[in-house]
Order: sequence, then C-alpha cells, then structure tokens
Amino acid sequence: NNHPPPQSCVKMREEEDVANSMAPCVFGQEQLKPRLSRVARKVSTIELNKDRSFSIHEPDFIRAVPLPLALRMAGKHWRDNTGCDYTFNLSKPARKIDVFFSHSWRTPWWLKVVAIIYYYNVTAAFLAALALHVCLLGLAVAGVEIPYLDAGVSQGYVWEGDHIVPVPFNFRYVPSCLVFLLVLCFRQRVALRPPNCFLDKMCINQTDAEKKDKGVQQLGALLRASKQMMVLWQPEYLTRLWCVFELAAHSFLYNATEETLVFYPLKQPLLTLCLYVFHFVASLSLSVLSPLTLFSEWHTSWVAENIDPALQYGYLWAVYFVVCFAGMYCLPSFFLWRFCEMHMQDAETMYDQFVDFKVSKAQCFLEADREYVKDCILRWFDSIGAFEDFVQHDLRNLILRHRGEKLQIPFSVTMVGALSHLLIGSNFAVDCARAGAKLSAANTALVTFFISFCSDSLALNLTLRLAASGFGSWSNSCLWRRLAGPLASAALFSAASATGLATLTPVLPLWLVSILLGGLTIANIFVMRPDWTSCFLRTTTTKDTDDPVDDPTPEPDDDDFFSI
Repeated sequence: NNHPPPQSCVKMREEEDVANSMAPCVFGQEQLKPRLSRVARKVSTIELNKDRSFSIHEPDFIRAVPLPLALRMAGKHWRDNTGCDYTFNLSKPARKIDVFFSHSWRTPWWLKVVAIIYYYNVTAAFLAALALHVCLLGLAVAGVEIPYLDAGVSQGYVWEGDHIVPVPFNFRYVPSCLVFLLVLCFRQRVALRPPNCFLDKMCINQTDAEKKDKGVQQLGALLRASKQMMVLWQPEYLTRLWCVFELAAHSFLYNATEETLVFYPLKQPLLTLCLYVFHFVASLSLSVLSPLTLFSEWHTSWVAENIDPALQYGYLWAVYFVVCFAGMYCLPSFFLWRFCEMHMQDAETMYDQFVDFKVSKAQCFLEADREYVKDCILRWFDSIGAFEDFVQHDLRNLILRHRGEKLQIPFSVTMVGALSHLLIGSNFAVDCARAGAKLSAANTALVTFFISFCSDSLALNLTLRLAASGFGSWSNSCLWRRLAGPLASAALFSAASATGLATLTPVLPLWLVSILLGGLTIANIFVMRPDWTSCFLRTTTTKDTDDPVDDPTPEPDDDDFFSI
C-alpha cells in the first residue's frame, strides 16, 4: 500500500475500536455484531486530493444530464447500455451532480424508469390531487354543480339520531384520482429546476475508448461531486462488482445518511401503485354498491327499528365485512398479494447476498474493469478481505438502519395507496353536512382519517408479515393453498375497513368512537415499527455504535477539489 493512513487517523480508529468493544449495537430486537460505521481506514481531504481517483484533473469528464432528458421518450435511454455521440452530447460538464444513479444494466429498464419517476413526482402528484379535490369540495359547498360529477349514482341514506337522512352518492373524487396519475407520469417534464443526474451511458463517452477509460477512472471524483447516490436495487444488483464497489465507495467517502444515500428497492413503487389501484377499485365499488345495500332506505330504516342498540355495532361490522370482502377487495387482492410476496422475497435475498458477498464471485462485464476495481479496492480499503468484510457487515448494517430487517414499507406508501379512500370519505362527509346530517358528517370525517392513515396501513403490514411467513405462497402446487394468501389479504383489509365503517352507527357516542379508533391507531404504530416496542422495554440505554462517526474532516473547498 503506497498510501498509509496518517497517525491521527490510526489513533482515531483505535479509539473507535475501544468504543465499539464496550457497547453493543442494537437494532430493534436483534443485536448486531459491533462494527465501525465507516471503513477503518479514514483518509483526510489532503490525501483524497493526492489520489488521482478522487481528484478532478479534467473537469470536462465530470458530466451530468438533466433528469427529463434521461427519462425522455418513455425511458428510451435506459433500455440498453449502448451509447453513442448523441446520448453523450445530451450531458454537459457540471461542478456538482445532484444524484448519482447506481444500477445494473441487467435489471429490467422499465422497473428503473418507473421507480425514478415515482420517487421524484409522487409528492407533487399527491399535493395536486388534494388541491383539486379541495377546489371541487369548495364548489360543492358553494352550491355549484358540475355535470357528470355531481349527478348522483343513486340516493343513499344515513342515520341522524332516531331518523334517517337522504344523501346523494357521486363521483366527485374521481378527477382528483386521475390527476394524481397524470402528474405522477409527466411532472418531470415541466419541473422548473429539474435535478441533474449521472447516468454512465450518457455521461461517459462510449465511442472513444481512451475517453471512456479516463471517464471510468474518474469514479472517485464523480462520487465526490455527487450530492446523493440513488441505488436502484434489484436482486441482481449485489451480484455485479461495479455496483457493489460504487455503493461501498460512496459509504467510504460519506457518512451515509438518508440525505446522501437513497437505497430504493424497485418493487416498492410497483407495490404502492398496485395498492393505489386496489383502493381505487374498492372506492368505485363502494360508490356503486353502498346506496343499493348498506345505505339503502330499507336497510337503514330496518337497522334503526329492529336491531338492538347494543348489537348495532357488531351487526354493522359483520355486514360491512361481507360487503367489503365480496364486493371490494376479493378480486384486487390477488394482484396485491403477489406484489407483497415479491417484496418480502427480495428482502430475504438482499441480506443473504450481503453476507455471502465475495469479490471473486461477483460478475464483471470486462476483465479490465475487474482489475481496475481491484486496484481501487487495494488503495482505498488496504486489502480485498477488508473490502469484503466492509460489504458483509458495515454495508449490511447500514441498509438495516435505512430500510429495516424486512425492508419495512414507509408510511408514505400507505398514504399514497389510500388516497382514494381519503378523497371519497371527505367527499361523503361534505355531502352529509350539506344534507343536514351533522353527526354523520363528523363520524364520517373521523372514520375517513382512520381508514386512510391507520387501518389500511395496519392491514398492509399484516399482509406483508403473512407473505414473509410463506403462508399462501404462490409457488404451492395446491390450488387452495395458493388462494389462501390473497383471500387472507382481502379479509384483513375488509376487517380493518369494517372496524371504521361500523362506527357510523347512530348509537355509538363520538367519544367512544375516538377511543376505539385511537387504540387501533396505537396498535398500527407498533405494527409498522416493531423496533419502537423495544424502546419501552429497555431498562438501560446503550450507545448505538453503528451510528455514523462524527467526521472531523472539513468539507473540501471547491478550489482545491477542482484543482487541475
């Protein structure tokens, strides 16, 4: 090794080793082996500038392309790794790169395109849908009728004390659901300040062998110039030497946080969109079936007159469960279950790949690239063994900290998936208030909040746990066992929805509704984040040594960084 670490860094490493040996790293209920959060060899900014792999000697080789150009023509540039002068000229020299895309060309191109579009557009799409819905509700309150939208599917009835009140059912929420999809697909085309990104095919010259080689050798400088790395993960990602090296090199340079590293499983946006369609179909079914069954005049009158008040909640829960299961969730659950299975299988595969990683087993397109990567490993990590140890332990623990042991689904996934429930519920609450059913309007608003932000999340996380256990696996040869998973998923969502909808009974006081839904909300929190439970069970606190070590090294000055 021609670049030994300075004495100050050796001393810091020894101090970290002592600290790590004294305090175990706890993640949730699993105790992980104490590891350094960064590679043992911590180099200074001066050393980085001396290493040709990290310093920029030819700034024209540090290039980026605007995100809309990288995604143009339905992601045409992601379909293969063959570049040309045209694709290269789309990129321009850049002092800073907003996002470095780390991916494998063996991953299906459409998975990567969908994931990137979803990641950058979903927030704007969600807010656009809410803004349009608020405007439509404002027009409804002002008495302005919109053709086709305010035309009631049929007349429904709700309870208001000891009598029933007619309430129309309409499709006022549908335009907002469609606007969400429209903005989600095309928002990047009209962004005022789109991020510039690094895509190897477009930012490294693919037609000139000498320039291509120089561009590849600037990997360290490209990573230093990048504000964020986005790992587009699929199971094949960790089998590629270049991909693992990029991820490890980024973690070597930075204290990898959520701001600098986005580890993005590519099936997660597909799961979210599947959940969105799942709930949208359920909402349409609810709009059509409710005034004919649950909220029909004969049924609401019969419940008020013949069901004992003490039994009304239980009766309505059973009725709502049957209607939700048979009319709303049964058919879409087959698609949702399959995506949940694939997501959990990917989670199990990923951590096994980290543990089993070996440089000799990793695949590389060109042997010359393999030799270059090995040379960088020896200079940055001291040895192949140290690099493999870093991947097997430090990187694995890093992803555990970012994504959880089973690639936990973020709460934003259930929020987006349940958007149609939020829209149809708020629309119905406004219609109840306009019809004079104030109590039903208040209950509907409370139930809408619960179903949109709590019950759907609870049902989804329980479904994912079932999928992880192998229950109802799609690979079973027995038909009934294959059907068990989707039907169990439909039952979970139906039970969660019925728990909220049944509180619309007129005999259940508002305070009791609040206590019931509040208790289920707390249960949902602990199901979503089981590691929080351990916080209440610990009698002593220990320092998590897997947290990033404070970096005493100042950020490199741009003048030094771009020295020629």
